[in-house]
Amino acid sequence: MDALRDGVTVLACMTAPSAADAIGDLFAMGAERWQLGGMLRAIVEPRVVRVLCPSCRKQAEVQSQVASRIGLAHSASYPVYAPGACKSCAQTGYAGRTGVFGVTYVDGDVQRAVRAGEVGDAFAQRLREAGLELLRAGRTSAEELARVFRQ
Repeated sequence: MDALRDGVTVLACMTAPSAADAIGDLFAMGAERWQLGGMLRAIVEPRVVRVLCPSCRKQAEVQSQVASRIGLAHSASYPVYAPGACKSCAQTGYAGRTGVFGVTYVDGDVQRAVRAGEVGDAFAQRLREAGLELLRAGRTSAEELARVFRQ
């Protein structure tokens, strides 16, 4: 914290369930809300999702519970895919993993939220948007995003 106060650029990695929890941990380490709002420049919240096998993925309907959990309008205007099963993916329906990164640049609105201690949904929304991009591209399934966003 002293280096940050002195104007030194610090890149830090924290393990926390969410970006909002990481900010709470910084408060617990002694950072003041008014200081932290001015010190942060960006927060990256990573997750790993399974990638659908391109050989056997199949178009599917999204259940309403899953759609609401991932923030998807129930009638998506693009095809949504689910895992299939084939030899190339060893009958799993998935072929590897990829990262989903919710990147939040700390601008005036986010600074005010940090200073007020109200950081909950601002970061989760960026992560969901990044996950929905993978869904639109047909690279992962709605159920996989729901598993990752279950928190």
